[in-house]
Amino acid sequence: NLTPLKARVHSPLKWDERYAQYLQRAGFLDIVVQVVGGLPPMDGPLLTAMVNRWRPETHMFHLPFGEMTITMQDAAMILGLPLDGQPVTGIIQNENWRDMVEMHIGIRPPEPEGGDSSKKMSGVSSAWLREHFDVCPQGANDEVVQRYARVWLWHFVSTFLLPDAAGNTVSWMVLPILGQVWENIAVYSWGSAALAWLYRQLCEACRRTARDSNVGGCTYMLQIWIWERMPVGRPSRLRVDPWHRDDARPTFYHVWKHVRPVRGNPDRRYRAYTNEFDVLTQHQVEWKPYDREQLSHIVFSPTCYRDRELWRCTTPMILYYVVEFHMPHRVMRQFGRMQPCPPLELSTSQQLHSIDRRKRYKENDWRLKHGQYLLLWQNKQGCDPKGGPYWRPNNEYIRWYCTSTRTKVKPSWTNVPIEYAPSDDDADIADAYDTVTRHGTQPERAPLHDYMGQQLARLLNEAGVIMEHAVGEGDGPLRAFAERVRKSCRRMAMRMNCMMSSDAHDGGNVQGTSLGSRRTALATTPRAATPSTAAGPSRRSRGKEPASPQESKDSEGEQSEDDDPTYGEELEISHDAPPVTQTQGESSQ
Repeated sequence: NLTPLKARVHSPLKWDERYAQYLQRAGFLDIVVQVVGGLPPMDGPLLTAMVNRWRPETHMFHLPFGEMTITMQDAAMILGLPLDGQPVTGIIQNENWRDMVEMHIGIRPPEPEGGDSSKKMSGVSSAWLREHFDVCPQGANDEVVQRYARVWLWHFVSTFLLPDAAGNTVSWMVLPILGQVWENIAVYSWGSAALAWLYRQLCEACRRTARDSNVGGCTYMLQIWIWERMPVGRPSRLRVDPWHRDDARPTFYHVWKHVRPVRGNPDRRYRAYTNEFDVLTQHQVEWKPYDREQLSHIVFSPTCYRDRELWRCTTPMILYYVVEFHMPHRVMRQFGRMQPCPPLELSTSQQLHSIDRRKRYKENDWRLKHGQYLLLWQNKQGCDPKGGPYWRPNNEYIRWYCTSTRTKVKPSWTNVPIEYAPSDDDADIADAYDTVTRHGTQPERAPLHDYMGQQLARLLNEAGVIMEHAVGEGDGPLRAFAERVRKSCRRMAMRMNCMMSSDAHDGGNVQGTSLGSRRTALATTPRAATPSTAAGPSRRSRGKEPASPQESKDSEGEQSEDDDPTYGEELEISHDAPPVTQTQGESSQ
């Protein structure tokens, strides 16, 4: 069985107020003072449940009601770092990198054990930096203070903004930029670089299967994005501290400083979150969290809004050898705008994922190697984030989405009509789902939710067909009753996020699709997917069409005759990778 991923997080070096003036000049002070003030608790199971839904070919999270993703808007609002500016790139020269580090910080990193200079090429250990630069000496002159401030920023960028998924190494890759004049550091697009690195780490993490797997990138940014937009795993917010600094302003990171952490067994929380995401509806999502009236009294950092014309910009984001595409045109609802259907098909150039600095031990000038993407970045077109028609219920988009990709991680265990159960006696109705559940350790709601919604949608459509033909004397009460049943079925199915209002009355079953899962066969193109009427054996597959915003009232009664069933730890059908016909091609590397 797969286990939750572990987020690579590091505490910053000890803070010294003497660093503030320099980090302000570098453009980092807003986020730095918030991180120094305290880090929110990290919820690895929640991050894992979201990573399961990441698709490398679109850079989207696939949810029951459509695509969502973390965009440059979110990076700006949470981190308060610039989006516009020079791309974070340049020369990576593996040979003699210790000389370069010594030039910038005044101390030479230790040679690897055994004298093999090919080892430990990626950077220095966090412990080594703490040993030499954790505390700036009292009475130090300005040159020494600046050196310590530069090392502090280097450690922060490498372990908070751009951590990888392996070990406690502080990469030297960004040090040549951080070694420049402080004001020069501020002209780089650090917000897009952090987002590009997070995208790359998500593309890698969604394929990991080992029990000790990690996820890199700025996971604090990702976690706050989830908390802002979705109720799954969201902790109780205790208070928002008043802001007292004059040299910096808060971002939305500050709002989540004091929370009551969600506790419990990580494996159980992971399964619970997976089920909760599967039954989440579009009405339960905060689509525009940064416009909340209750936060209107907070004066946020101007950098949060400075580059708003880039929030909806489709462009490559660059961090040295990493190039990842920003695709906001697929998630226009996150900007309160109408979603074109189908979205414009643009490649995320997954072949770029094969470019890994670890495979290259000679000098690489990524400004030349990625010249075509640098040109696209320089020629990117900004736009008004509030331009375009406002969002309205769009059944066309939902229909396209549910017939083009997988939408469920925990699918129904069967598509057999419920009336074919072997007995009408409540005590006798049992099946493979109940058997697996009985021997499990944790209830899982999503498969039953999916099945019941599927059956309600089927009965609704059958009732619509019958109503067209059931005419005759004395059938008024019967027709009225059938119409009430039909309306109730429709509302229950829509409430369970399993159909749209436009699906009703077409005489056909509502067919669903299943979502490819983390560490199975995710990395494929969704356009090649085919809907499956039977639940595929995917660890994280999901199916059935989401609800429309229209008609979402509850009907009388409950969703099934078995109000309080016992659920299982895992369904057997969801343990393995889906069949080839239910995935979408070859995985990217």
